[in-house]
Amino acid sequence: MTELQAMEVPRLRVERIAAAQRFAIRGASTPLVANANAFLDAVATRGLAAMTLRAYAFDLIIVLRWLARNNRTVDQLEHIATDKGEWLQ
Repeated sequence: MTELQAMEVPRLRVERIAAAQRFAIRGASTPLVANANAFLDAVATRGLAAMTLRAYAFDLIIVLRWLARNNRTVDQLEHIATDKGEWLQ
């Protein structure tokens, strides 16, 4: 079972943090989402454009939703990435 249950997946959303060029994933309180938000905070310190940071957040949601729908974990991503056919399903 993954950290994100299938019922939590539709609730994931991107929110802009007020008065900052930062974005966060909201809708589920799991270590996986916390790690994704820590990544977003880290890349925000690099001075990237706000729309780039927003795009990263939405890309992370796509990955989180895929993991949940396919009952996969982050640890399995390296194996999955080598099997392109599975990712494209």
